Amino acid sequence: MEDNALTYAGHTVWNRTNELIDGKRMGGTLYKDRSEWVIKENTHEPMITNEEAEQLLNHRATVRKSRKRRSVNHYLLSGLVQCHCGANMDGDSGFYRCHVRCGNRGIKKETLEKAVINFLFEEFLGREALMELKEQIGTQIKKDKKAKPQRSTQVQKEIIAIEKQISDLLSMAQQMKYQRPVLDKIDHLEDERTELVKVLEEVRNESEPAAIELTDKIINVFLSNYKKQFDQGDVEKKKGMLRTLIDSSILSGDTLKINPSYECITGVKMVLPRGIEPLFPA
Repeated sequence: MEDNALTYAGHTVWNRTNELIDGKRMGGTLYKDRSEWVIKENTHEPMITNEEAEQLLNHRATVRKSRKRRSVNHYLLSGLVQCHCGANMDGDSGFYRCHVRCGNRGIKKETLEKAVINFLFEEFLGREALMELKEQIGTQIKKDKKAKPQRSTQVQKEIIAIEKQISDLLSMAQQMKYQRPVLDKIDHLEDERTELVKVLEEVRNESEPAAIELTDKIINVFLSNYKKQFDQGDVEKKKGMLRTLIDSSILSGDTLKINPSYECITGVKMVLPRGIEPLFPA
């Protein structure tokens, strides 16, 4: 009755439910937002008042919100840890288990989450790992500085070569009766030259990346603030922070391989060659 409250109040409602495609509702829910409903009022004799209909609809909305809150997934690593067979490790009755039940052992929720979180903060966000990250960034900056003049020189050579082709074709066209094909070719080359000039300008204007200054103080302050935010966050915030730290993780027997991502710190996708660690006793 709650779902059809407006109908009982004497109104006709269209566009109330989402379309069913391949067994799934668009948007993941049966009912659309009320703002999308098409309502024609007073189409038939009402059985209840508009006020009673609104009370029913508000009660229905409250119940749905309550159910949604109760259905929050409290498994922090859902969607972040995969089984060695390629399937996700799902939260199930206090354990993480392979989604397809391939035979890989299940791991107790608290055991896996504690091990992963400690490993991330002690190893991947530890001083040694961050200093290694600094070295990698420094190496990349040097490579970029070296590649920049090489790229500029190469583009200049390409522009000169195209200009020579244009000059040769113009000389040829002056001696030809039918010049249209040659002129079309010149137009095409001129477009290429224009694009290369833009590229050359972009290369010359590229700002050189600044070296990252990672002092002990900066590292300690960052780690303290990051850990504080994590500890004080709710489940969804913790999940979001873990997603920025973990690029991939695969559980195989007693070993979990974690590849971290430092995009949250550097702003670029960078994965260090670390990760294989025995987390559980055989």
